[in-house]
Amino acid sequence: MTPLEIAKTQIGVEEEPRNSNWGPVVKNYLRAGAILAPAPWCMAFVVWCFRQAGVKADKLPTTASCTFLLNWAREKGKIVRDPKPGDILLMLRKGDKTAFHTGIVQQVGRLSVRTVEGNSNESGSPEGYQVVERNRSRLGRVAFVRI
Repeated sequence: MTPLEIAKTQIGVEEEPRNSNWGPVVKNYLRAGAILAPAPWCMAFVVWCFRQAGVKADKLPTTASCTFLLNWAREKGKIVRDPKPGDILLMLRKGDKTAFHTGIVQQVGRLSVRTVEGNSNESGSPEGYQVVERNRSRLGRVAFVRI
């Protein structure tokens, strides 16, 4: 299975208890990002999906930090302009030097992408409580990483 296919199997998984950044499954996501305590887990979820698909650390670093992945991708020339399903979406803060949320691209439209994201919710929060599908703009402060 691909990382995207694996991510889709996780849709609906929630933190236990809600808004705790923890729970039996979320704990496994966090471990994939080398985190052993409750913490924001969107990047760890992405890394977990890639690890479950057999992608090793030499192709995608072990991290739970969106900014770390952004800097790594820039250094390695992995940022792409035209996203494809399976790419990683990074949402950037003003100034484009740091990232605060991530997901895996599922579908690409002219102005938006559909993603599978961990640590979000139906309203699109980057600090939510579950794995969800979201529509995100592909314009503005975003970067796409191709592994």
